[in-house]
Amino acid sequence: MRYLKLPGRPRGASADHRQSRRAAHLPGVRRVLSGPYRRLWYGQAVSSVGDKVFATTLILWVSQEIAGGRTWAPAAVSGLLIAAGAAAALVGPAAGVFIDRWDRISVMTLTEAVRAALAAALAGLSFVPVRDLPPWLWLTAVYATVFLLAACGQFFALAQLAVIGDLVHGAAEQARAIGAAEVTTSASGVLGPPIAAPLLFAAGPQWALAANAASYVVSCLVTGSLRPVSGCPPAGRAARSRRASWRADFTEGLRIFARNRYVAALLTVTVICQAGTAAITTLNVFFVTADLHAPPSLYGIAEMTMGSGFVAGALAAGSSSVAPARAR
Repeated sequence: MRYLKLPGRPRGASADHRQSRRAAHLPGVRRVLSGPYRRLWYGQAVSSVGDKVFATTLILWVSQEIAGGRTWAPAAVSGLLIAAGAAAALVGPAAGVFIDRWDRISVMTLTEAVRAALAAALAGLSFVPVRDLPPWLWLTAVYATVFLLAACGQFFALAQLAVIGDLVHGAAEQARAIGAAEVTTSASGVLGPPIAAPLLFAAGPQWALAANAASYVVSCLVTGSLRPVSGCPPAGRAARSRRASWRADFTEGLRIFARNRYVAALLTVTVICQAGTAAITTLNVFFVTADLHAPPSLYGIAEMTMGSGFVAGALAAGSSSVAPARAR
């Protein structure tokens, strides 16, 4: 049977087109990382790994030492995620209004300095033997630290998105920069947990917590050295922000959100996904130790596999976002 020769794209062109898109994307990412955005990306990479080491250390520390052997240990681990989620829910919606009014690089630098101080304070407290303080006091200190760190993180993340727009120009370049940031955050989930678990059981929680404080110091120094290309914030928006009250801007944002069905649906899906991820994160350590009868030091490996899935998803999303951005 002869093949019919139809007009249009020749055979193999689809594969060639996909390969050319990948080839064009990789140099584009290298170009973004070779510009002024590179220092911000380096600082974020160090801070993200520190965050993952910190989170894994807290889960193991709470489940195995502070609440070790107690029936309420899973609830105690859940409290870590509840504290972080409460900060996102309470602080996140209002943080964006302030970011429009304040200097973003100053916000990023200050929040990293505050987070370094909080992590260092908890690291200092962890030198006290666990048996010397009641569990409720340990958990109060840990939950308060997690809440404040997550609250500062809301300001930092929103300011970082705005600074990316100042450092990187063009829709396609900004999509690559945001994609690189997402891949870096996901990759930290592969690197951080395997480091945290052995460090915790070999040297204690103090050094893992101190490592997170040091990562914030590095990020603080990097963000403090940034100089945005296009100014921050634009003069027109700054003038508008001075005229409008905080309450008016916040109310307007809620009104826009309520009218946008797409954003409401996206938030609903995100909440469902985050709820599932939080449940898995809480139960993973007990599944590894109680059901699989594996040593707690292997918990980092289980978290690393989850991080690998996040990396794959971030890479896929970053690659697919370049073409629509270029088309616009």
